[in-house]
Amino acid sequence: QMLRQGIRDMAKEIPAAREEIAGVMEAAGQLGIATEHLLTFTRVAVDMGVATDLASRDAAMAMARFANIMQTPQEEVSRLASTVVHLGNNVAATESEIMNMALRIAGAGHVVGMTEAQVLGLAAGLSALGIRAEMGGSAISRAMIAIAQEVETSGDLLEEFARVAGMSAEQFARAWREDAAGALVAFIEGLATTRAEGENLFGL
Repeated sequence: QMLRQGIRDMAKEIPAAREEIAGVMEAAGQLGIATEHLLTFTRVAVDMGVATDLASRDAAMAMARFANIMQTPQEEVSRLASTVVHLGNNVAATESEIMNMALRIAGAGHVVGMTEAQVLGLAAGLSALGIRAEMGGSAISRAMIAIAQEVETSGDLLEEFARVAGMSAEQFARAWREDAAGALVAFIEGLATTRAEGENLFGL
């Protein structure tokens, strides 16, 4: 009864039919959103459907899956949506592109200790460069896992990752453990410097 009344009230406030709102709520429930958070989550997803290029149901599914992967508290879904909208308004990528990329890299990002904001920021940056989620997300995820493995095992490639990032192996390992996103950015910037200095980037 509470949810039914909530749907009715929502339909009076936002440009969405009751059936659409109920469908979004149904999808959210199927994806594990707890009953006490269903109304808030549904309102956020429908608002995203109005304000972005994501359909409400797609927004609900994407945010629920991202939250599940990143272990984001369900009560923070509004902050998650605001971050996606802010990025969509400020980079050359749509909200749907950012969410698609974020879902591709969230698993690896969570494993190496990135925050939701870092994963979304990285997703926005990659999407703004025109990199497609299907290929680019898999590639950057493999790179993150490869670097993490080298750091944890002091592998043979750690020195090379560190050299490109402009650090010693010890410095790079410490940077990765403390802030994987920052260390990844340092590595990518190092690739740009390496290319500018004439080194064979493909061989590297």
